[in-house]
Amino acid sequence: MGEDRILSKETLEDAIREGVVQGIFGLGEIKSGKIIPVYWKKEPTLGFEECEVLIDKSICERELEKPLEEVSKQKTVKKETFYEEEKKETISKLELPLIKIPKGKVSQLLGLLNFLQSKFDNLEIKIAANEGEMDKRDYENKVKEALKQLGVEE
Repeated sequence: MGEDRILSKETLEDAIREGVVQGIFGLGEIKSGKIIPVYWKKEPTLGFEECEVLIDKSICERELEKPLEEVSKQKTVKKETFYEEEKKETISKLELPLIKIPKGKVSQLLGLLNFLQSKFDNLEIKIAANEGEMDKRDYENKVKEALKQLGVEE
């Protein structure tokens, strides 16, 4: 049996990265004999240098969250900026020419239609399909039925 062994440097790197991001421990360096946390609860850059060390969560909390608390306690300066109200140009009616939709791009068109429907009360589209064929049964069962369920008049 024995203890588990890490089989690759990549596995070790992934484990360290995950532990740092989750805040289980931090990653930092030793400078002049002092431990300095650099990464905690964020994506670290690992170099496997001699000065790099894993740091206990409590040290990271104390060292890295303290500056945030001090900043929030500092006096807040209120800055007011006044802007001249811009006159916006608006469009009250939109008529686009017949467009050909490339294969695989229908979902993007749906996003556009949703956007337009959020801006206009009435939205009409024309569907023209060619350069292919469909069984009449598919037309009846799928196309007409879908339009009927949408409450769309044919």
